Amino acid sequence: MARHLLRLTLAATFAFGIPLVHGEDEGARDAHMKSGPEHPYTSPRSQTDAPGGERSRREKNMDRWKDLPPERREAMRDAARERVKRMKEELNILLQQAGGDNLTPEKREQIEARYFEARRELEGRLRREMDAARDRELPKIIQAIKVEFSIE
Repeated sequence: MARHLLRLTLAATFAFGIPLVHGEDEGARDAHMKSGPEHPYTSPRSQTDAPGGERSRREKNMDRWKDLPPERREAMRDAARERVKRMKEELNILLQQAGGDNLTPEKREQIEARYFEARRELEGRLRREMDAARDRELPKIIQAIKVEFSIE
């Protein structure tokens, strides 16, 4: 379980571009978000050009992160920590319901892996649905504002 929780923490850190490390200077704290072999926190995947503009999105996220005020960064770190905490609690409940201490280490690993896989799929689907809903509704909002303020 510790291996999956470490992965979860690292995934949340990199996915949200939120360093969970405190007390370091700006460059050291954000070093994991840079690419190239000279940066020790870079994963091999980030050293290659990812399909679909993934690298440019990552770079844009890094720039946005650097532009955020410290209070907002801390709030985002707290939100990421809470998300990881909630997922750990959900996983622990699932493991207890599945047999708790009677589970073999292999079975526990399988359950954890499946939980994280399903969770990733669910969150990806929800993100796509939210993006589609936003894309449908935003033009209506913009048009209403234009009418309200006599723009164009």
